[in-house]
Amino acid sequence: MFLKLNINNYINSKSSAFTLLELLVVVAVLGIISAIGVVSYTGYTETSRKSATQNVLQQIALAQTEYLSDQAVYYETEAAADCAPTNDSSDLIETNLLGGQDIITADIDHNICIITDNTELYIIIAQSIRHTNCQMRLNGLNVFTNWPEDCKG
Repeated sequence: MFLKLNINNYINSKSSAFTLLELLVVVAVLGIISAIGVVSYTGYTETSRKSATQNVLQQIALAQTEYLSDQAVYYETEAAADCAPTNDSSDLIETNLLGGQDIITADIDHNICIITDNTELYIIIAQSIRHTNCQMRLNGLNVFTNWPEDCKG
């Protein structure tokens, strides 16, 4: 008794595997979904960084009020009409205004400096490290001047 094999059953039977076309469609859909997710996440992180920078500038403005009460003058990192924010000026602000707290971190991606101005009392300038033409300013009247719309974070 030999087992008789019917070759026609193997040729005519449908395979339950995926075709190459079906796999390509799935990969394309996943690629589109991930691209949308990356763009959304990037926008979220840039907005968060901008908000964190605004919060740091407001903390510095509050510290300026305390400094004025103690010293009878506003603190400034540069005596010039404009300043160039650097890591050193940010460290000086943390030491002299913020009691050594490390709140100007690399996470906000900005360096900060302070100048005094007769019309606005003082100006706190935050300069983006990655985008050198992007600045945010807060003056002594608590008015923000934000960077242009084309600046990211």
